[in-house]
Amino acid sequence: MRMWMVVPSVLCRKHLLGEHLECHMILSLLRSNKSILGYIKSNCIEPRSVKERHDNLAVEMELRGYNHNSELILNCGELERFINVIIDKRLSENLLFSRCEKCRQNKVERDKKWNQE
Repeated sequence: MRMWMVVPSVLCRKHLLGEHLECHMILSLLRSNKSILGYIKSNCIEPRSVKERHDNLAVEMELRGYNHNSELILNCGELERFINVIIDKRLSENLLFSRCEKCRQNKVERDKKWNQE
């Protein structure tokens, strides 16, 4: 389970849809009182950002023409205890781009586009 926390437009289809699903899985684990400390220690998840991240991924899915029918609903205070848990985004990005050629290409293309504007 992993939240990459990179700009959603950079993610390939597999990583976009996978991270979206994993946002739902993270919330499910929390609601069932399962431990997520291993994921936190491994720089894999940022619970306090799961709702915002889910919503950003859903927007990107819709921009690509994918159907999104799974709203993520949080109860007030569900993630308060994780307020100080933050992913090292640079480390996460480097890991993703070392594993996925398509995501790496998307980032290069996005950077070129930004530099031309």
